[in-house]
Amino acid sequence: MFILLLQAVVAEIFKPITTDDAFKAITLDNGLVATIISCEDCSESGVAMGVKTGSIYDTVPGIAHFLEHMLFFESKTYPQEDYWMTYIDTHGGYTNAFTEYESTVYFYSISNEALEKSMHIFSRAFAEPIFLAETASREILSVDSEIQGSKYSDDWRVQKFLEVLIGSPLDHMTTGDLNALSDPSIIDELYSFWDRYYRADNMKLCIYGNFTLDQLESWVREMYSDIRNGTEFTPLKIGSGQGNYIEGTKIDPGKIITMMWKVGPEDDEYDIASFVGYLIQYELSTTLSTMYSNSQFYSGVFTDLSVFTVFVMEAILPSSDISTETICGYFLSAAEALKSMNNETLYALWEDYRLSNYYKFYYSDPMSSDDLVSTLASNMLFYDEYYYFAGSDIKQKYSYSVIQSLLEHLSPESALVGVLTDNPQQSLPLYDEVFDMDYMVSNKTFSKIDISYTQLEQNPYIPKDLTLVMTKFTEELLMTENSTHRVWFKYNTSLKKPVAIVSLLIFIKDWQDYKVISNIHCNIVLTIARNKLSYYSMAGYGAEISVESPGIVIKVTGWNEGIYSYLEEILKIFITSDSSYFSSMKESYDYTLQYQENQESYEKAINFLSRLITPYFTSLSEQYAQLQNLTEVDYTYYLYALPYCSLDILVLGNLNVPGGILEIFDKYFVATESEKQYRHSLGIEGYNIFTAPTQVENAIFNWYEFGFYNPKDYVTLQLLDAQTSDLAYRMLRSQAQLGYTVSMSSYDGFFTNGLYLVVQGDKYNPQEMQEYINMFWANVSISETEFEEIRQTLKSTTVPSVTYEDMYEDIWYEITTGRLGFFETNKWLEEIDEVSLEDLQRFIEKIIKHENELSIRMYVEMSEATEKSISIDYYRDASRLD
Repeated sequence: MFILLLQAVVAEIFKPITTDDAFKAITLDNGLVATIISCEDCSESGVAMGVKTGSIYDTVPGIAHFLEHMLFFESKTYPQEDYWMTYIDTHGGYTNAFTEYESTVYFYSISNEALEKSMHIFSRAFAEPIFLAETASREILSVDSEIQGSKYSDDWRVQKFLEVLIGSPLDHMTTGDLNALSDPSIIDELYSFWDRYYRADNMKLCIYGNFTLDQLESWVREMYSDIRNGTEFTPLKIGSGQGNYIEGTKIDPGKIITMMWKVGPEDDEYDIASFVGYLIQYELSTTLSTMYSNSQFYSGVFTDLSVFTVFVMEAILPSSDISTETICGYFLSAAEALKSMNNETLYALWEDYRLSNYYKFYYSDPMSSDDLVSTLASNMLFYDEYYYFAGSDIKQKYSYSVIQSLLEHLSPESALVGVLTDNPQQSLPLYDEVFDMDYMVSNKTFSKIDISYTQLEQNPYIPKDLTLVMTKFTEELLMTENSTHRVWFKYNTSLKKPVAIVSLLIFIKDWQDYKVISNIHCNIVLTIARNKLSYYSMAGYGAEISVESPGIVIKVTGWNEGIYSYLEEILKIFITSDSSYFSSMKESYDYTLQYQENQESYEKAINFLSRLITPYFTSLSEQYAQLQNLTEVDYTYYLYALPYCSLDILVLGNLNVPGGILEIFDKYFVATESEKQYRHSLGIEGYNIFTAPTQVENAIFNWYEFGFYNPKDYVTLQLLDAQTSDLAYRMLRSQAQLGYTVSMSSYDGFFTNGLYLVVQGDKYNPQEMQEYINMFWANVSISETEFEEIRQTLKSTTVPSVTYEDMYEDIWYEITTGRLGFFETNKWLEEIDEVSLEDLQRFIEKIIKHENELSIRMYVEMSEATEKSISIDYYRDASRLD
């Protein structure tokens, strides 16, 4: 079926079976290519613009990223600062952008009624932007704040290593920072970069909305035809990096080893490199994970550029004592092992790989409007029209000769190696101020190590012919139970996806005493599952096992056929496990707790908040104390107790009603009555709590509590969040000139209604931060018209779940909090019509008066008075929260 599709000459864009939307690609006279999508029942519209330029074209380090930040502040037609953000805020929208090496993509979602005007505002940003020095000086702080908030991330450091070793065109701070962007001529540089690359024939537009194709096309031609063409691209300088080996300090405990190669940018190189990475990753994961427990191995394409493709193999290791030479030797031997495979075997494996990617695309979940348009706009920059939607998800060409050529490239002589370690074995003489990292660059030679890798074979778990279940089942949430378990079933045959989700919450009596050992157990189970069930995961099945409050959650996903056999395999491992892993996993968790305890951020404040909300929360220090006393004997007793747990189970999917699912669980669990309890309210009043100093950034965390849960207050809170969250971001970050990360979100768990606002940044001005927060709330003004607009927008976006994951999140959340049924759409709509503007203003008044407010503040520098402040644990112990 798939081969025929590829060979057919079809005018339409190739798209998943899960969408019925009408697509059309058009080209304007100025060269701008646009894809327009008409949807009959979408609740909101989306627009994206992709620009085929990115950080490798920087004329000033970070200028591409900085232009992304600056583009929407002012335009000649709309010169009011932040007019764009204000319009998005007041019409239930969301906007964002990202800059990559060779592309920049801008995108947003908005209510259908506001699409036409929003398209015009959006178009003016590309056709006639205004860059002001005052705005730039403020936004430089925002860019720098991004760096400050991310520089203590090992992922960023790995990327930095790649840029150093690869060299030009990556040999600069591609994100930009305060030093690089504080150039007196930065405004001229912005206009120059915009003029060179932001031209119509170098951009791709995507529009998605509840309008006819003719109407959407008319708007596009009317509003975007005046975007001009620019000058020619500046040729890229391709050069060598600094040495072939780099080593630096790691933030987290352990070690990351990355071995990479620059290979050719040929059209078929990406597909073949991805396939080779897929095979090598399987070899590494199945062979080395047994040798190095609690380690992760990856192989594949790191980035695909017009000038070269970067192929990587990476190991994330729990200990810095593991030899770099040994791991790199195994990497090289894994590539060598593939050379001996004949064409017939490789082609059979390619068919598995191609088919799994095809299923993943053909039955992909519907995307939100902003995700859809941003994905399409990005794909349009690099793929032909037929594959705008599919992008790289469809693997088109097999070539034995290209595979062999690529494997020849993966040699010790051309390898570039980066190492991050928490315990360097040699001196690191260099210092990177932006990343606050010691490092060294040199040249080293690595050799392959002979090792017997797993014999690769075709995957028996990839379905050869998937069909949808067409029997009409009820879409009501059905529940059945026996003396042991409660099982909820929900089937939806209108979702065109032959997959299922099965999830269970395992609750152990005296949960607080078992949380730490459960974390160790979950890591052991995942490690064993990764080793033993690799073919399942490669076929598209997946398992998530995590420790939540309250209990352990196991979630398995996969194709209808095989989901229950996969579930059984996971349950077998979960109940039996292997105590030989205990010591290494305990040591790894020890590292994790120490790292989390030492890393101060507003996330730690959220953990404190969780302790007040739920009786099942334990602090990191409490977990660490428990961990020190655990032994392998304790783990053996724990395994003995596991079958005596209560279960809540949820089954979702487009599949026949399973016979005997309760019997599956009866094989592994004994009838046990649940003893879960929930705390109904925070019960706090006027707390003002200062935590320990942070190592990274200052943060103020204000929690506003609105008492006991009831449906009307819950919906009022959602309206308040929708009305003010983006406004807070805009006012506190931009107009208050804090240059900080600002986030607001509602918290609706465990029968409580709450809203938190976080302002986080690197400057020490706590009084100013809090004053601006207070001023923001005092000046929030909502008119009847604005209130009605946000209510209608919320109503229009409150639609039935469109994916199994959406269903899972909604229903599973209600099962764990004991509020089953509230997320049903009709209940939302009933309550939202009962909420008035006065209800919303009542919540704002509570915030202004600091009623039931918890304030957690974290500073890089602390005064003596702050250090003597009472801790949050005192308030918890002194309060009658139970």
